[in-house]
Amino acid sequence: MSYRWILRMDSLHICYLYLLAVIGFCYGAGVLPDRSLVGVIGGSVTFNRASAQPFTTLQWKVNGTTIILNYISSTGTLKPEDGYRDRINLDRSSGSLELMNLVLTDSGQYTVTILTPEAVSVAEKTKLEVYVSDGVQFGDGNSTLTIVSVTRYDKGPFSCSVSNPVSSDINRQNLTLTISCESLTCMSRVFGVPLN
Repeated sequence: MSYRWILRMDSLHICYLYLLAVIGFCYGAGVLPDRSLVGVIGGSVTFNRASAQPFTTLQWKVNGTTIILNYISSTGTLKPEDGYRDRINLDRSSGSLELMNLVLTDSGQYTVTILTPEAVSVAEKTKLEVYVSDGVQFGDGNSTLTIVSVTRYDKGPFSCSVSNPVSSDINRQNLTLTISCESLTCMSRVFGVPLN
């Protein structure tokens, strides 16, 4: 008889713990921000910090090694790296980063590391996936990729994956763009004489 009571108590405890866990997860669902972003080529995304902790210094990196920018709040010094200089905006009060003119190679793991006034280092990570949208067409049963209105941001690595129930394969290609001009008029104002 006491054996049955123990089993019933264990079942009640398990149900109670399960109920608490479900309530806790549902309550906390709105607390933690989504740590994954999706963007399209040529578009923009904003990486928001999860915490509102103040910071003395801030650094944004991608894939653990490539520095995007360094910021020192006391002096207002902002040092973006060359590949990102014209494609980023930093909210200097919150530390949020806007990345513009997205390219496929912008996909990756983004990390913001701050140093608090108490000299505590805090890091947060967000994953970004960049996809193609307008300006890209697929043909021949999705076996041909056509890029309409090519821009300088369309260069870089592309991969094609195929699969069936018994096998799969991936082919990687690098797209190199060469821009040529048929007609170009240059003007020089040094001597006021147009060059042809």
